Amino acid sequence: MPSTRYDFRKTASGWTVWDPAKGTPAAVKGVWQVDFELELADELIDALNWLDDHEPVNT
Repeated sequence: MPSTRYDFRKTASGWTVWDPAKGTPAAVKGVWQVDFELELADELIDALNWLDDHEPVNT
């Protein structure tokens, strides 16, 4: 089943990619993913959810 971990929220300056599990904006390499146009935020969410689904499992 595909992941739906990430979501987005409207802000005064654009769209923020949101990580509900952490209750904060999503971060990629320490950079918060904020102030996007809606289409770009949606594409980033799809990519982050895909990566979340395909993350190597440490056994």
